[in-house]
Amino acid sequence: GPDTDEVAETMFHIGEVYDQMNRADEAFVAQSNTLVDEALRMYTQSLAIKETLHGDKHPSLCPVLTSNGALLMLVGRSAEALEPFERIAAIIEASLDTDDKQSR
Repeated sequence: GPDTDEVAETMFHIGEVYDQMNRADEAFVAQSNTLVDEALRMYTQSLAIKETLHGDKHPSLCPVLTSNGALLMLVGRSAEALEPFERIAAIIEASLDTDDKQSR
């Protein structure tokens, strides 16, 4: 389908559903791993669309990056979770720099 904000948001929300299903169904490890993989896939697709539409430093990426990092932390993949959180910090820092320059 077309790469639009609406498609990206839908994929993000589908990822959120898989994430919530995983959290509710942690007793079923095999299914849980599949749900984690699906959630991460949706987050990755949502992020790719948003990056195409807005660039890789746009604040609209932060909710997807936050969910991606939080899910990775939840399933014990802390090393992988660091990258999304570092990107969020860089986006916020760049946004603050831009705000400072505009207010002068």
